[in-house]
Amino acid sequence: MASVPPPPIPPQLSHSDEPSSKKTRIETKTIPTTKHSQRQLHLAVAGCSHGEMDYIYSTLAKMERNRGYKFDLLICCGDYQALRNNADINTINVPHKHRKLGTFHQYYSGEKVAPILTIFIGGNHEATGFMAELPYGGWVAPNIYYLGFASVVQFAGLRMGGLSGIYKSADYNKNHFERPPFNNSSIISAYHVRSIDIFRLKLLETTKKPKCPMKMPLALKRQNSWH
Repeated sequence: MASVPPPPIPPQLSHSDEPSSKKTRIETKTIPTTKHSQRQLHLAVAGCSHGEMDYIYSTLAKMERNRGYKFDLLICCGDYQALRNNADINTINVPHKHRKLGTFHQYYSGEKVAPILTIFIGGNHEATGFMAELPYGGWVAPNIYYLGFASVVQFAGLRMGGLSGIYKSADYNKNHFERPPFNNSSIISAYHVRSIDIFRLKLLETTKKPKCPMKMPLALKRQNSWH
């Protein structure tokens, strides 16, 4: 794999028709920056990506040409499916007919570089083995950052918290015990939210910040708000 940026926090950036999509839902948000800033911050938020990074980036490129500005950040809210190779396909909990490599492996290998700084959380259809290697998050490819089970990052003056996975009461008060080789049970429980992750996030100061749950795009549409 090509070398990836070392810092644990994404860096700040300086800087005709939009296609309809039935594959991945993409919402956009423009956030006014502080009174001392030069311009606004343009964010894109995608729902379940399912490994279709080429499609998402090409869609955003068309939006940029149509709107006349560049996106500063892409947030992917779950089911990202960061599959590096065919071996990772065996650690994802989806029906066999939906098991495909997607295009993330090209960004992982360095063949391509994400044109927009991208951060993502995990959903319930992920490469369990790969995600288990980064419980606290980290760079998975140049310009693509995973938030881990639960973590917070700073970007352009915003503090954003992410919580990966889905809720399952039977596993909520357990630790993250899953280790490879995964069986039919642990490959599923690995993406269940744990109380310790919620506890860690509750230790943060209660200042306003964008949150990244798996259902974020729907919340944006209904409330036009980050909260």
